[in-house]
Amino acid sequence: MGVIISTDSACDLFPDLYKQYQIDVVSLYITIEEHSYRDVFEIGPDELFVNYEKTHRLPKTSAPPPADFFTMFKKHVDNGDDVVHIAMNSKFSSSYQNACTAAKEFDNVYVVDTFTLSSAQGLLVLRAADMRDAGMSAKKIFDQIEIDKTKMRTNVLGYLGVCLSRRQGYTAANVRGEPVKAASLSAAGHARRTDSTQKVSR
Repeated sequence: MGVIISTDSACDLFPDLYKQYQIDVVSLYITIEEHSYRDVFEIGPDELFVNYEKTHRLPKTSAPPPADFFTMFKKHVDNGDDVVHIAMNSKFSSSYQNACTAAKEFDNVYVVDTFTLSSAQGLLVLRAADMRDAGMSAKKIFDQIEIDKTKMRTNVLGYLGVCLSRRQGYTAANVRGEPVKAASLSAAGHARRTDSTQKVSR
């Protein structure tokens, strides 16, 4: 039996870190011109730039439904694993509530409301992965993240009727005429430049 660390795509980690730390991701949905795409897997910053330049409208986002979380949790539980899911701020999205709804069907799925998002959420995800790799149980990881989250602070770019993820942040920064250079944060807290335009492939 192992421990799976999962999160939603609001944590804004870069694709190489999802793979390096073996983190499972449940995508938020991004709607552009009536078409819905799974964040991280089906759409990236380049597409958002192009769309904004063409329409001058920000995309809409929506939380993953409980069924998306249930499918992911069940896959791991059926494999004999426990799951610790690190969710974005419940005040900004129903992603946390939907994850909790799905988690009620299992005895070994733990859901954390980080009360944050973006890079601060990402740091908690990497922290949980480090604890998993150190051999800690899912319950102990959950309990420690509940403590660690109270020490995190983050600046939110804005809230314009939608949750602004890193990808929408690129667009919002572009509106101000200020290009964004993104940096991912390792579990040790060091900033590291990386390619921000990748999508995750499965």
